[in-house]
Amino acid sequence: GAFKAPDPTRRVAFVFTFVCGTASPQDSARCPDWVTQWSGIARETLERSGGGYECQMVGEGNFMIAFEGVHEAARWCCNAQRALSQRSSGSVSMGIASGVPAYGKPHTRTGRQDYFGQVVNLAARVAKRAKGGEVLASLDPGDLKHWPSDLQATPRGCMTFKGISKFTDTFVITSEDVEWVTEERNPGGEVFLQGGSHEIELAH
Repeated sequence: GAFKAPDPTRRVAFVFTFVCGTASPQDSARCPDWVTQWSGIARETLERSGGGYECQMVGEGNFMIAFEGVHEAARWCCNAQRALSQRSSGSVSMGIASGVPAYGKPHTRTGRQDYFGQVVNLAARVAKRAKGGEVLASLDPGDLKHWPSDLQATPRGCMTFKGISKFTDTFVITSEDVEWVTEERNPGGEVFLQGGSHEIELAH
């Protein structure tokens, strides 16, 4: 339930993940085997992290996850990418953004905490901009001031995103003990977050 989720009145780090190279059907029985395997890997590494909260899964393998801190979010992303690269040939893109959400409330169907606001939209859009196998993050100077020594944040550049008024400084996150190959994404559409669920609209 929502009681284990990060406080929506405080700063929250959001992670979105999107499977690459597949249409991400809602019906898991129609997914490629590696996508179902990735869902298991994501939850397994999330449980081991001890700090991440699964908010929603929108289509098999596409997760929205909340963390209390950016560093914890970045470390989970790297660990999950490493586990996926070791067990599967599939590819997942990940995006991170943090801030105070506009509000949060339990999802009407699942009872799990859901969050709303510009920071949630930004995290989803950053994930869609990332390449397959890549962790892309929106970071501010405060995030970088005490950056963990086991993680690298390499500037990708200043980007603009639909619905976000300001320019966003983005960084590719890697870990010194993680090696994986990134691949170009197929062009995707924008992500629209509506009324208690997070719906993905893909370009055709």
